Amino acid sequence: MATKMIGCPHCGTPNSEKKRICHHCQQEMHPPAPVQRAVVPRIQRVAAAPAARPTPRAPRFNMRYRANFYRQLQAQLHAGIPPGMSLINIKQAIAPALRRMVLDLAEAANGGVMLSAAMARYPQVFTDWEISLVHAGEIAGALPQAMGDIAEMLEAEIELRLQTQAKTWHLLGTSVIMGLVICIVVRAKQVLPILMNSQQDYSPVEVLVKYFVPALQVFGLVMFGVALLLSVFRLIAATPGGARFLRPISYKLPLIGPILVGAVRLRFLSVLGSLWGAGVAPMEALETAARASDDSRLMRRIAAQLEPLSQGMPLGSALAATKYFPADVMHLISTGETSGSVPEMLQRVANYTRQDLNDKLKKLPLRLQLLLYAVMVPIVAYFVITTWQWVYEKMFEVTGG
Repeated sequence: MATKMIGCPHCGTPNSEKKRICHHCQQEMHPPAPVQRAVVPRIQRVAAAPAARPTPRAPRFNMRYRANFYRQLQAQLHAGIPPGMSLINIKQAIAPALRRMVLDLAEAANGGVMLSAAMARYPQVFTDWEISLVHAGEIAGALPQAMGDIAEMLEAEIELRLQTQAKTWHLLGTSVIMGLVICIVVRAKQVLPILMNSQQDYSPVEVLVKYFVPALQVFGLVMFGVALLLSVFRLIAATPGGARFLRPISYKLPLIGPILVGAVRLRFLSVLGSLWGAGVAPMEALETAARASDDSRLMRRIAAQLEPLSQGMPLGSALAATKYFPADVMHLISTGETSGSVPEMLQRVANYTRQDLNDKLKKLPLRLQLLLYAVMVPIVAYFVITTWQWVYEKMFEVTGG
């Protein structure tokens, strides 16, 4: 049976009717205000703590730095050390670029500010879902577990990116080599008639310098232009507007698209499972997980299901209505709701999604290689065969004469 939600009279955040204190603003919910059926209240983000002095500049988004930060902090908090002292202790064990920021967080924590509120002052370092999960850990008294969950999710994403790069870099090299072969064959087809009709004798070095070096220079410029174009696309994709335009296109690419969509599902399910297990309200957990996925399509579809969810719709039905997840995933989540083990089932589904993603990554190099050969080999074969045919005809003419 779905938990009945009531809105906090102070901040409007949905809470379970069994809770006496709002998990967001920490104030008494008396008298309890009923949840408005017509308009679903939006979940408020963790407000940044006011800074007593100017907030120091922090480095830009770096996933490896953040994963190490959470791992170090988890070990300190697990030993029972307060957050402020834990931050001071890990200062020398993390990246130098983060140390000034860590000292500022430690000062804020020692001054009585919640760690999540202090972290919210650095939006270029910590994402919304990380701050929300830290806040949930603080409220539930499970801050070390929250730190470990965040570190595990970041490390899994780092590993996924490394596997993708390791499995595809040699295909880029193969593409460059085959392009170079095509360039040489095409140039040879152009040069051979000139050399055979010329009365002047050329040495191999002269032929190479006069006819082939300029073609290789043009090929190098083309490769440089392609690399520059890819870099520009990467920079555009890093901007909010560019991401909204390019990501839907990348999700539809053959071979690569299903892997990108699987990565989005994995992040959403992992964050949702951690937030749900930490006792975060279902609507807040769903919206935070949707923001963590960084997919505008999923965010819009989740937002459309918040009102039905507040009216008692089961989680499995709400996620199924988004039409973003496979049927087997929906079946497992519905089973978890029936058995009362939603957090465990969400983590199991996340592990299942991660395994499916790894299987696709293992098959990706072979499929890309076959696709590359299917495109490049006929082109190379055509130029080689036509060039050899022309040489054979000329030799036959000379022999017949």
